[in-house]
Amino acid sequence: MLINMEEREVWISTSGKAIRYLSDTRIDNIVTAVTSKLSSGNYYDGCVAFINKTSDYMTYLPTSSDAGGSGMTTTVGEAASLSEKLLYAMPVKLGIAAAAAVLVVCILRMKNKSRMTVDSTSYMHDNQYDVNRRVDTYLRTSRVRHEKPKPSESSGGSSGGSSHSGSGGHTFGGGGGRF
Repeated sequence: MLINMEEREVWISTSGKAIRYLSDTRIDNIVTAVTSKLSSGNYYDGCVAFINKTSDYMTYLPTSSDAGGSGMTTTVGEAASLSEKLLYAMPVKLGIAAAAAVLVVCILRMKNKSRMTVDSTSYMHDNQYDVNRRVDTYLRTSRVRHEKPKPSESSGGSSGGSSHSGSGGHTFGGGGGRF
């Protein structure tokens, strides 16, 4: 949160996972809660309101049907149980992955056996070398061109706030207002 004392503005900037949790409506709600405190000169209470409101919103993802983000669907605790499910029987999963990797490598090695087309007898005639001249003939050139992908416009969608990409390629979002 940025507080501009001269212009009497407050701004909230988001990046990373906060873009998913803080939709435009949620940012507006935070700014409204903060500006009511800041406009009366109570900056400490404004910062406390920012921390409390943001902490509440970072606990729940907004619903996909609720563009405003006031609905609460997934809690952080549920996300932890998802990670527990992914880690369940991890040795078995790693064993299956290793066996699949070994199988793929074996198949590729069997198919990729190079066959000798030239050996020592290719240049022998009556047990003597049969090389008449030394020439290396250039046969072909192949060139592949790929179109450079154009950067796409990025937006947060209905489950997050408006966002944009900075010059370094990182995604940022946020909003603000005057007090």
